[in-house]
Amino acid sequence: MSAAGERAPVRRAIVHIGSDKTGSTALQAAMADRRPELVELGIWYPDLDGRPDHLALADRRPPPVPVPATPVDTMVLSSEALLPLPDRRVVRLLDGLAALPAITEILVLAYVRAPVDFAEAAFLQRCRLARSERELRRLVAVRSVPAPVNPIAGRVVARLTRLERWADEVDRLGARSTGVTARIEVRPYVPFDWPDGDVVGDAVTVRGLEPAADLLLARRHRRRHPTPDLSTIHAAVLLGEMVGPEARDRILESTPTSGLTGGRRPVLPGALRRRIVTRTEPILVRLMRRHAGLAALATAPADRHGERNDVEPLDRSAALALLDGHRRAGEPG
Repeated sequence: MSAAGERAPVRRAIVHIGSDKTGSTALQAAMADRRPELVELGIWYPDLDGRPDHLALADRRPPPVPVPATPVDTMVLSSEALLPLPDRRVVRLLDGLAALPAITEILVLAYVRAPVDFAEAAFLQRCRLARSERELRRLVAVRSVPAPVNPIAGRVVARLTRLERWADEVDRLGARSTGVTARIEVRPYVPFDWPDGDVVGDAVTVRGLEPAADLLLARRHRRRHPTPDLSTIHAAVLLGEMVGPEARDRILESTPTSGLTGGRRPVLPGALRRRIVTRTEPILVRLMRRHAGLAALATAPADRHGERNDVEPLDRSAALALLDGHRRAGEPG
């Protein structure tokens, strides 16, 4: 990688900021797996610290904005950890990109998931990281905190608010007389409308990534972080305590991704789901005014769970039964 001061032209920079739980890992893995082939197409996906994403750019002391060793048409940076950055660090990153030699365009790409859908997926993902049944029970107890003060709702609001702040900073950069066009493109997370059901099929339609469509969609190895249901998570945690974390992870990674549109029981209580919808509605309205194509989020099936109260329980007997089924099927444990 060249030092930041060397003159290696980059015409366009695409900064993918997530958010989390919108398939970012699939896009990052696909691009990291095809780095050499992408360069031949004029698309550079830097390797920072050997990771498939660019988490280092979200550090308190991030490395300099990377510059390619050879001229490329488009540089792509991706990390969902960029979305929650404070304003001053967003400005620093955008200014660093605007100062690159030959840069003419900066595009910030973001995906938005329906608020209740996002809240449930993020909650399950947090539960997925539990190392013990005691820790899992503590996490599950959070959903019973009264809706007006429940931190789960606050996290959803914070993600959408940060997206608005990114849009403000991109607009400010674009308004300067720097010769660099800056814009933000916010798209809805609708995997059932995308080829292969992940964000890669949609991202390759972004200007600058079209030349890589055939390459990325034909990738052989797909890495996903599935979001199992609560019973599967519970069973995996129990197995992890009995056998070890590797056995737990194998159950989690072999489980099909759960989806709110598939008819499963909601994870969060009805009052909390209604609270999330109420608090996020004004922000979504503002986002819809600024970004076309987000109308589907207002009537997403996940948000219509609001009146249902049959919340998925944390049922130890169901988890043990599921674990027994895994054992009989030849799973570890």
